[in-house]
Amino acid sequence: MVRKNIGNWKKRFIPIITPESWSNHSERELFIKQMLGRRRFPKKELLEVLDNSYMIANREKRLEIIDTVGILFQNSGDPELPRDLLEFYKTTDDREVKKWILRILPKIGTDRLIPDIIALYRHPNKVFRQAAHHLLEHFDADQVVNCLADELTKGVWATRTEPLLFLNEVAPDKILDPCRHTLMTGSEEDRMTAIELLSELRTRDAMLLLADAIGDSVTDVRLAIASVVGRIPGDISVDILLELTEDHKSAVVVKALEGLRRLADERAIPRAVECVRHEDSLIRAQSLSTLGEIGSAEHVDLLIEGIKDTEIHIRQSALKALILLSRNEGIDITRLIVSLMADSDVNVRRAGAQLLGEVETPIVVGRILDYLQDPDWWVREMVANSLARVRDEKAFPAVVDLLKHPDASLRRYAIDILIGMGVKKAAPHIVSLLKDPDGWVRERAVYALGKLGSEEMIDILARLLDIPRLTRVAATAMGEIGHSRAIAPLLAHLEHADVESSLAILNSLERIRTDAATQDLEKYLHHPNRDIRNKTKEVLTRLKLDRHHPDKTADTRRGLQTISILDSMLLEMRRQGASNLFLVSDQPAIARLDTDLITISSEHLSEDHILSMIASILTREQDQRFHATGCLDFSHEIPTGGRFRGNLSRHAAGLNLVFRALPDQIPVLEDLDLPIPVNSLADCTEGLVLITGPEGSGKTTTIAALINRINETRGGHIITIEEPIEFIHTRKNCLITQREIGRHTTGFVRALRTAVLEDPDVIYISDLHDPDTIATALDIAEAGHFVLAVMDSISTTETIDQLIAAFPSSRHDMVRTLLSESLKAIVSQRLAPRLDGKGNTVATEILVNTPSIADLIRNNRLFQIPAVITSSNRHGMMSLDQSLIDRVREEIISNETAFARALDKNRFEQYLMELGEY
Repeated sequence: MVRKNIGNWKKRFIPIITPESWSNHSERELFIKQMLGRRRFPKKELLEVLDNSYMIANREKRLEIIDTVGILFQNSGDPELPRDLLEFYKTTDDREVKKWILRILPKIGTDRLIPDIIALYRHPNKVFRQAAHHLLEHFDADQVVNCLADELTKGVWATRTEPLLFLNEVAPDKILDPCRHTLMTGSEEDRMTAIELLSELRTRDAMLLLADAIGDSVTDVRLAIASVVGRIPGDISVDILLELTEDHKSAVVVKALEGLRRLADERAIPRAVECVRHEDSLIRAQSLSTLGEIGSAEHVDLLIEGIKDTEIHIRQSALKALILLSRNEGIDITRLIVSLMADSDVNVRRAGAQLLGEVETPIVVGRILDYLQDPDWWVREMVANSLARVRDEKAFPAVVDLLKHPDASLRRYAIDILIGMGVKKAAPHIVSLLKDPDGWVRERAVYALGKLGSEEMIDILARLLDIPRLTRVAATAMGEIGHSRAIAPLLAHLEHADVESSLAILNSLERIRTDAATQDLEKYLHHPNRDIRNKTKEVLTRLKLDRHHPDKTADTRRGLQTISILDSMLLEMRRQGASNLFLVSDQPAIARLDTDLITISSEHLSEDHILSMIASILTREQDQRFHATGCLDFSHEIPTGGRFRGNLSRHAAGLNLVFRALPDQIPVLEDLDLPIPVNSLADCTEGLVLITGPEGSGKTTTIAALINRINETRGGHIITIEEPIEFIHTRKNCLITQREIGRHTTGFVRALRTAVLEDPDVIYISDLHDPDTIATALDIAEAGHFVLAVMDSISTTETIDQLIAAFPSSRHDMVRTLLSESLKAIVSQRLAPRLDGKGNTVATEILVNTPSIADLIRNNRLFQIPAVITSSNRHGMMSLDQSLIDRVREEIISNETAFARALDKNRFEQYLMELGEY
């Protein structure tokens, strides 16, 4: 249809409907009645009106005219009109008219239109295919399924991926023949989709189709088959994977061996043994892993040979495999460890030491003690760690005897072992080492007395305060014991101690928590050293707060007023129910109460005021980091007054200090209004789970709720690495270790490497952003730990893109592969204000790393992920836009709020129009 230009509209073209055709509702009703009463329905003229409606300047009038045409079409009775409108959709480029056609066609079309809509599905233009998808949802499902399944087995398609996904969504039992035809004639993308769908079907016929496809000329297709088949138990799967281990591409062989390892079928053993000496190191490494899973005692020598390999990743694979294989009942674990520890190769002895730490019942203690004399320090450390886990009284005498060993390093190991064993009766034996000629042994002995000693050790430790090298550690040990008898000697030595020792003494006095020290400490508020002044303020604040009953909030505020103006402001903010406190240079203190800003203190704050208020709660390292970078995240706790997250930054006019009040209670998943699939993430035992979203989208709250669920429902060791710590988790069923960057560790990477040595089951990382942290997190997840992490990104696809882009381009392929194997799920969330004014609700996008998602990541086809998310509700996936639509339907948020947060504005506007909300 040819559009008229404006001149034609005014001169030659006379439309059947113009903006002047009626002036009110009654005239419009009369006009419609007259048009429908005509002898010949003016279809051609009405289509011309649509085609030229773009020239009507008044949008409201234009939409009214288009709506009038729709009423006329709905009442025309013309059986060919739906097909004409569908053709019109292909030719017009008017966005408003296209949307209108998609709304009206389901109302006037019959099932006769289905073949024409499916023809639109063949179109190379993605917008047309999306239109077809939308329209088919409104017609009889059985007719659509039968017609689409038949059409997919013939003819030419620009892409079969979208119709295959649609067909599988509504009728998975009809997918077999379309997939067979796609595997023979479809594009690479189509074949990958067919492979994924067949793997979900899991019938014998589906598996035979996959077996027929392993000769595909495209490596990625064969790789995809190996990937999905490795997750489907059965003889056909094993046959496919065994054949793929003969592939000429190493990546396919590795994936096939991985699948055989996962299926744990003994028929794979001979092939894995053959591959142990393959020229490709990746194949060798994977074959060793496979033997560790399904091998037996006769394969131990092969694994030991792998441990001696020159390439580190092969040694690591062999070690993991050996640890796994050692759990086989047919292996004499004691004999194996003894043979490993006797080997001349240091890597083999290290493997033995690590295996010693993995087994539940260590071998005879006396023999383990012998291993402490190994020339390799790493072996000695691992053996000492293993001994520290022994809670057997029979081991105690042998370890005590080691305290007298002539080798100082062994005496130190003996102390560490006794600390790990937690045997209180070891303290008198350790006292003898306080005069040891080795300085490290003496310090370790003092530390041990703090861990294992009791009240009677206070006098001994007090005498050590006079020894300069031992003052700090002795003061710390007295604080560990925590008895009031330590107060007097600690205060006495505070008079002349150096700065480092003074801070240790103050920390111990704070730990003991008694009013007896208050008066003596007040003079140190004027100490010339700033760190000592600040620490004294902190100790006095805690001591004075302990006097107040937690329910007497007003009394607590009055008690704080003379010590900490900042804490009094924070308490006032919490009392009023505000969420944030803003302290900005040359402005009064302001708090946010919902959407309102309220003044907490009318006095304008200078930069010096803010710095003096913050000085008492920052450590030296935090203070240095702020002055070096101009910004700082930290946490602050007021006993009986709650916890706060702080952010300090510089801006053009001075300083900006913002505190957010953290909830007193750990959030519960069911109270957060999250989709059910998010709750199930707490059941993960390995891999990487990411919670993402822009700043202030509730990510930390979601993480805290997940950790709380794990703590309640599982056992294990949870380690959190945070900047700063926001929610304090107490032990329920899990041991929980929380570390803060800047206070307990210098950085994420170092903390992660330390955490791995502490037998963690869950590791949480509060900020995943730099390449080293990302790489370390992926390695830990790949090694079998469950890693939870937070990122600032607006969607699941952008999250993956950010992870990959953090690395140099030369490493992108490696990162994609690692991510495709380690990633479990990504939850991206946004907060949106509720219609009822009761705070915010959360909208979420959920990506689950199914085999098809993994293949898209591995092969750098991230652009296809949104389509897979949209069509994979059965896997627990959900798009952000669909989540927002659900909130609109439930009348929780307004359509304007939803539209502002939508990712695909054009598609979302169409959704809202379909709902009649826009």
